[in-house]
Amino acid sequence: MTHSSPDLHATRRENLQTLIREFVQARVAAGEPANGAERAFAEQLQMSKSLLSHLKSSRNISDAIAKQIEARSKKPEGWLSVEQAALTQRPAPGEESFIAAARAKYRELDRTKRAALRVVVDRF
Repeated sequence: MTHSSPDLHATRRENLQTLIREFVQARVAAGEPANGAERAFAEQLQMSKSLLSHLKSSRNISDAIAKQIEARSKKPEGWLSVEQAALTQRPAPGEESFIAAARAKYRELDRTKRAALRVVVDRF
């Protein structure tokens, strides 16, 4: 079965980004460096880093490649082609580090400055 809708390609690309992010987060959580994570993920998928890069940004993910990604990522067949509920709730790039920095700053401040910070945030 061949899929060719633009929405399908966007969904597959978004889901691939999710898989990459999960892979990198797992590596970092295991104490491994983030550097080289995409290369390691490409190796896990049994594809070149170059192909993975193209799939992330511009190349359509064919049915055959989608099945390969799903199998090598231990996802059920068809997973890559279905919008995942978690995607709509995932943090934006940089959101987690921003929240951590804001939390650290908030905890450094005295009561008056915390109140002033809340006023600034509420303006947005």
